[in-house]
Amino acid sequence: MNLLKNIPKGFFLILALSIGFQASGQKLVYELVKGGDVIGEMICEKIESGDQLTYSIRSVTNFRIVVKLTVEYQLDETYENGVLIEGRTNSTLNGVTQKESTVKKRNTDYRVETESDIVFLQDKEISYSIPEIYFQEPVGKDKIFSQVFATYLVIQDQGDHSYLLESEDGNNIYKYEDGICTEVKVDRSYATFYIKLKSK
Repeated sequence: MNLLKNIPKGFFLILALSIGFQASGQKLVYELVKGGDVIGEMICEKIESGDQLTYSIRSVTNFRIVVKLTVEYQLDETYENGVLIEGRTNSTLNGVTQKESTVKKRNTDYRVETESDIVFLQDKEISYSIPEIYFQEPVGKDKIFSQVFATYLVIQDQGDHSYLLESEDGNNIYKYEDGICTEVKVDRSYATFYIKLKSK
């Protein structure tokens, strides 16, 4: 007996639609450019599934200062119902960890652990953090949480869809088109380079 014959055809359409709507996402691919040369790539992903939202950022940068240096960076963060619940970052130089951090929501605060310190951030709900800055222009925002620095960083609207983000490492200037970040100018004491949108 073929049990499939007894199942209404509409059921399969509903099933297909429900599976299709379980998860949706965005993927942005950037080139890292210094002095006109492409020195690396960064991939930002945002995946929504039910009440959960996950971000991931992966980058690999290659440059030479006497010897070849390869910097790899990875960030993962998870939100539930619009609130950050956990995250992790790791940065390596030629395969050796240089910086790492974890963030975890607790009942009334967040525990943020870096390679050198443990910070308890007195905030019940973090709703805006670094990964989202690539996917949506920070209109009306004046601060953004960074688990790398275990604190909030200041954002300043520069006009013309351009925003300045300050940190102890240096300044980043983010530029937007249609709400998506298309370029980041990264100013550091040792160099200036750009993160340029390649595809979305």
